[in-house]
Amino acid sequence: VHSTIEITKALHELYTSSSSATAGTYTSHHNETVLSKVVRLLRANGDIILWGTHELLAEVGDVKAGLWRDGDAAATSLVGKTMLDKARVLTKNGLVCSIKTRQELLMEQRAASVIHWMSVLSRSCDPLCNRVSVAISGHRHLVPLLHSDLKLPRQITSAWHSLLLTLLAVPSFKADLANAYCDTYRTSFGRGTFWAI
Repeated sequence: VHSTIEITKALHELYTSSSSATAGTYTSHHNETVLSKVVRLLRANGDIILWGTHELLAEVGDVKAGLWRDGDAAATSLVGKTMLDKARVLTKNGLVCSIKTRQELLMEQRAASVIHWMSVLSRSCDPLCNRVSVAISGHRHLVPLLHSDLKLPRQITSAWHSLLLTLLAVPSFKADLANAYCDTYRTSFGRGTFWAI
């Protein structure tokens, strides 16, 4: 959706908006090359961690970081404000940004691995493909996944779409997917959003 130049501009602004002593380290020509590589990774993989806890604590300084670790309310507010400011830099430039904990990142990786495993299992033979299609057919699993398709991380959606394409070989699943898509379209996507594999 965004050009490489737009993404590079957003990342450059993210790293140069720092108020800490590390702000100047992101502006050299060498680091412009690094930013270009980060943009290529972002375009290839979708999700990427651009600003971690280490960078965030360096931004607020050692004293505030220590207070934050001790649970100080004022330091916690400062760290939270800094985190939101960094997210605003990216969203202001039109990028989608989310703030995630380590546990959430691990759960995303696990979910993508499970979906990928189901896809491999489905491709292995027709009886297993049929069994997987029966397990996720219907309103209990299919409709919620279609509702959240646009909100899921790229790693999960690419595994999910691969699984869907594999399961379309099962006629009953194809019919269930069509019905679920129609139900989902009426409740969510009829308001201007779209879904595509």
